[in-house]
Amino acid sequence: MKRKVLLICGRENRSADALFHSQLMAYVKSFDLSVMENLSEMPIEARSPQLVRFLTYFGVFNILRTTLYLFRAPFERYLGKKNVEARILQLRPTLRQLDCDQVDLYILGRSAGALVASRLAMEFPVKAVIALGYPFIHPVFGMQSYRVKYLPRMRQAMYVFQGIRDAYGAPEKISSIPMASYVHIIPLNTDHSFVLDDASWEEFTSQLAVILS
Repeated sequence: MKRKVLLICGRENRSADALFHSQLMAYVKSFDLSVMENLSEMPIEARSPQLVRFLTYFGVFNILRTTLYLFRAPFERYLGKKNVEARILQLRPTLRQLDCDQVDLYILGRSAGALVASRLAMEFPVKAVIALGYPFIHPVFGMQSYRVKYLPRMRQAMYVFQGIRDAYGAPEKISSIPMASYVHIIPLNTDHSFVLDDASWEEFTSQLAVILS
């Protein structure tokens, strides 16, 4: 029997997803599978501690961080795509090390992580993609091709758990977007924050259990 591996690609804004992420991790650990995580939001303090100490010593670190934050907003439209590409580049070496003959790989992507998951499914033998709050349409910038252009080419099962009030594309608003028959939209009573009441959590986890079984 093949070993099951679940790669979790988290949301860009990890801090906004902390509660759901902890609930999800507690749940998936009840399965007989190996869990890997890819979380994009990592403070520069964790990535480059020596650089931070150097800049702090000269009293410019906080000034630079504040300035970069102010300049990020006007370029947010373009940074989303770059972030997805950077995460894919980061994950490729790890996935290439997996023995596909011995492993069933599942990729679960939350929000922007779902874009990463669907793109990786184009390159690797994935058993299934599980998307939680797929960001089909940006609520400010509208339709951006990089978000949806790979969906018609999906050749693996893709299960999209989508909130009925999701600002990035409620189920009834995405019906005109071309998608392969392998893509299954599963409505849930939530929005893009993916806060689930007891009934929705039960519905979500029961279907997730079937997918991972």
